[in-house]
Amino acid sequence: MKKLFVAGCSFSDFTKVEKVYGQFLSEKLNYEYVHEGAGCGSNWRIWRQITKHIMSGNLTSNDLLIVQYSGREREEFWSALEQPSYSFRPNTVDHLTIIDKYTDGNIIRYKANSHTWQNNKEERDLFELYEKYFVNIDFENERFTTQNYMFQTLLLSKHIPVIFVRSHRIPPLVDADIFTEYMPYVFDEPYKLKQYNLEPNDYGHMNQAGHQVFADWLFEHINTVYKGNT
Repeated sequence: MKKLFVAGCSFSDFTKVEKVYGQFLSEKLNYEYVHEGAGCGSNWRIWRQITKHIMSGNLTSNDLLIVQYSGREREEFWSALEQPSYSFRPNTVDHLTIIDKYTDGNIIRYKANSHTWQNNKEERDLFELYEKYFVNIDFENERFTTQNYMFQTLLLSKHIPVIFVRSHRIPPLVDADIFTEYMPYVFDEPYKLKQYNLEPNDYGHMNQAGHQVFADWLFEHINTVYKGNT
């Protein structure tokens, strides 16, 4: 059975919804769904997770990948510090789990102001110092550009169908970010409507109706680009 992989941040994750657009879309395509959306997720997590799927043979040219890039300043770090058990359950703020178990420690995720919700003082100090002294947007843009180039080269070499998503709700992509082989690759949302905001003051995420519409929109795009051959 063909598989649909969706990799992204909280925009693609279960942010106060019961069902994400990837699930709706996989049902319309009759594909098995593989969820790689992650609250507070970074592009580095996307590249790491998807590359592992390719290396293991789980993601092949028979499947379809959707990439939803996140903020370029975001990072992930391995931590040896213990975490309280509730950290591995959906939290009460946005229903997301933002820490992953990894060997004898955990992977914690950095984004702006993330030091305010870390469980350990050392992690709070790390993120606060990192944000204050070690983030430069020009350098992060360069890192993104070079790593994204290598990632797309990998996808091309493995002949993996991929769609890079652009939306006014997430950090912008420009045409120069994407190889011509993936054109048309992304598309501006046809529904910049407040009715699909997760909450009145949260236009960065979609409510349940928004996820359904987003899946319908992607389905139409896929049938146009791939002419039903996915």
